[in-house]
Amino acid sequence: MTSNALQPQIGAGAFSNAFFSQIGADGSSLVYSTFLGGSSIASAYALALDPSGNAYIAGRGGAGFPTVNPLPGGLSGGAFIAKIGAGVSSTAVPQVSGVLNVDGAKTIALASWIAIYGTNLSTTTTDWTGEISAAGDLPTQLAGTSVTVNGKAAYIYSVSPTQINAIAPDDGTVGIVPVVVTVNGTAGTKASVALNSISPALFLRPQNYVVATHLDYSPAVKTGVLSGETTQSAAPGHAALYQIAVTVPATLAPGDYPIGLEVDGDVGSTGLLTGAGP
Repeated sequence: MTSNALQPQIGAGAFSNAFFSQIGADGSSLVYSTFLGGSSIASAYALALDPSGNAYIAGRGGAGFPTVNPLPGGLSGGAFIAKIGAGVSSTAVPQVSGVLNVDGAKTIALASWIAIYGTNLSTTTTDWTGEISAAGDLPTQLAGTSVTVNGKAAYIYSVSPTQINAIAPDDGTVGIVPVVVTVNGTAGTKASVALNSISPALFLRPQNYVVATHLDYSPAVKTGVLSGETTQSAAPGHAALYQIAVTVPATLAPGDYPIGLEVDGDVGSTGLLTGAGP
């Protein structure tokens, strides 16, 4: 069932209920789906559409079947006809506000993890658990949500209304490329992102401070950044970033300094490193 279902669950105690589903134009996405029924058996036998796109379902109901202005005594096993308006299954247009690598850099890399932020990115929250094929094929859509990067399908790890985590396709192209999110057949406007062969980035603490340590592995960040911890800024000498050892220049006065990564000409995100001074 979709998140905007009229009846998202089968009626309490019911053996079976009727259901209504709308499939996207591409044949692979679920636009709208809902149960119809109460606490006893309900079945649908016929479906018709009018020129406006409203759906009419006819069948046999039972106790607890949802009704509007029923005959005295309600519906206890007789026939029913239900109308579901064309607008009930409409999907809001996905809006992308940002495409980053998972460390927050504003560039992404070929075949790497990416995070897409925005609104109306999915009608539900789920991940690829149970969606990977026996052959190991990763899903390119989850719950009706799909993503293309430069026109090629990304592999979708998780979706929610405000965030998608995915793996970018292994595209040989580098440069500014379009990213498009499609939900239940409704495509959003194109967002642009820099696609590089690699995308270096720094893990960041609160307030944009990089994850750096002293040689004894204690955090190299000024006190107050990490809640409840007394820490020391990076003194002249050595500090360590994840898998990289660097020397803090001895001439730095106390203060915050930008620090970033450049690998083969690709520049990653910049964070802050606090120097304690000579």
